[in-house]
Amino acid sequence: MHHTEMTNDLWRAFKESQKIISLIKDDQTKRNAYSYIRSISFLFRQGLACKQSQESCKPVFKRFDNPNPAGHCSPYITCINANVTYQHDHFFRAINGRTQLDMVFLEELFSENVVNDFEACNVIEPNSTRKRDCVIFHAFLPNNIESCPWLLFVSHGKHTHPPPPPSKPPRVVMKRITQLVSNMISPNLTLTSFLKSPALEELCLEYNTSSLSNIHASLTNMDRISTIIRKQRLLCYPEGQGYNSVLLEQSRNPAIKEYIQKMYQDPEGLMIICILKDQARLLSELNFFEVDISYKRLKGSNLNEVVFATFLAQHAKVITLVRVFTEHDSKNGYYLLFKRVFDVIETLIGLPIAWFHLHGVGIEGVGLDMDRKQTDGLALYLTEIDTEHRDRDWQLRNIVIFSRVRFMRGITQAVGARDRGIGVYSRMASLLDCHSQEDYMQLCNLLIAHENQKVQDWARHKKDIIIASGLNKHCSLIPEHIYERLRKHTNAAEQTHNKSYAFGKHESLLQALTSSWKLDKRDILQYHAREDYGACHSYRSSNIESLYHRHIQQSVQRRRSYSQIRASTEDIVDIDTRSQASTISAGSSLGNLDSIPQRSPRPARRVR
Repeated sequence: MHHTEMTNDLWRAFKESQKIISLIKDDQTKRNAYSYIRSISFLFRQGLACKQSQESCKPVFKRFDNPNPAGHCSPYITCINANVTYQHDHFFRAINGRTQLDMVFLEELFSENVVNDFEACNVIEPNSTRKRDCVIFHAFLPNNIESCPWLLFVSHGKHTHPPPPPSKPPRVVMKRITQLVSNMISPNLTLTSFLKSPALEELCLEYNTSSLSNIHASLTNMDRISTIIRKQRLLCYPEGQGYNSVLLEQSRNPAIKEYIQKMYQDPEGLMIICILKDQARLLSELNFFEVDISYKRLKGSNLNEVVFATFLAQHAKVITLVRVFTEHDSKNGYYLLFKRVFDVIETLIGLPIAWFHLHGVGIEGVGLDMDRKQTDGLALYLTEIDTEHRDRDWQLRNIVIFSRVRFMRGITQAVGARDRGIGVYSRMASLLDCHSQEDYMQLCNLLIAHENQKVQDWARHKKDIIIASGLNKHCSLIPEHIYERLRKHTNAAEQTHNKSYAFGKHESLLQALTSSWKLDKRDILQYHAREDYGACHSYRSSNIESLYHRHIQQSVQRRRSYSQIRASTEDIVDIDTRSQASTISAGSSLGNLDSIPQRSPRPARRVR
């Protein structure tokens, strides 16, 4: 709807287009289903869904004829023009267990064709909005206007450089560079980051140039700048950038002191808990959060980063809740981690964290990876605060949700991606669809009895009652209506790690702490800006529909890239058909070949 004023007819059309909202506003699974169908429909409207796109192409909802071992006919979406002959030329997408969709509602949407028209613009601006596109001018005044009654006026454009300077840079230039480095000094400052800094750009603009080497010829030697940076770093951080430097920074930087809540040193190693008061308050109001560990954040030590994070659906934003830098990597270490984190939160907000299965309110689930040390540590903590001190299995079956993304990745590692969606792959994935705990355990036993060794080992691991509880709602003690609405992956925590990697991987402890403070402070400021003023953290739409559309489009592009790579490979080397499956590995999800094709014993010949 493109409009600058609202008429009665336009208002009626608007209300008609919004009827679907009343059906989906209170049900997340229906909202997901509606967003899913709109995303796929958008691809068909743009002609991007099918490889051989036609005007008659449109999506249809179908189910496989043969049920899986759980008795469930898996649904899928395909193009109406797809058939056995042209199945690879048209759209096909199986709907697996990692997406929370209302399948009945999704099928109704396809059958009734209830999809609103797409709008080309999502921006509302006042009619008075104007964009400024002005030339940039600079005016320079002398320090003493009486002795030098001249004004230097510069506009961006062509200019002539002065004659080559002498070999030694002027003292005033070196003084300015040293002052810039001193003002910018931080654990993360390197020669590269200094050369890309806005402050250096401003200095260069003062000399009507774009680089230091144009200010003075001797500044083409970057070792001179590196020496200044090293000297200032030693002056500011005489204790280095390890534990002692953190103590020093905490004593002189109020922001870091507020961020680092506790530092522990015990026989098992170091543990530093970092959380802002607003983060603690937010965590206490949630009913679900995710926990994940990164082994790439810190360098040259046994320290790893454990993060608590969540995805705020109303903000469409991932937000970090807690960061813990720890050398502990054992069951007791994770017990201490959970105990200390929740004790710190209780100190900050004045109230203990409530757990739904223990107190009837509070946290309903925790998203974890299938790490025995993490789950056992959490169980020890929950048993300790439980007034009845119920056992490990009861505690975990009432709280854990395991990542289905990792679950599906484990299937791919065990059997490969070639037969995804059929055969043993489908039988393994069917564990998510079992309608009872007995069916789940029976399917595990069948996989152990009839499949290869890799699948047997995988099935034995999934047969554990705790693993089963985190994967299938019928094995869990979490109420079914709660289990359905909880997220089934740890993508928020993994995305938190990815945001941290923007500052670099394998950082020093001080670098990791300061960059983490910047990220977490920004998260909280963006959260309050949205809560208090309705200000979004990004112009790009981040609702579920847009995310679905971008994800599907990326998948289509990856498949096309892989097809092109495979076609070009087959055009160069003629590989014997009988050994083809063993010599060419399957492509990765990014469209890259996992390994280099091995040549057959006979000489390869060019295909004509």
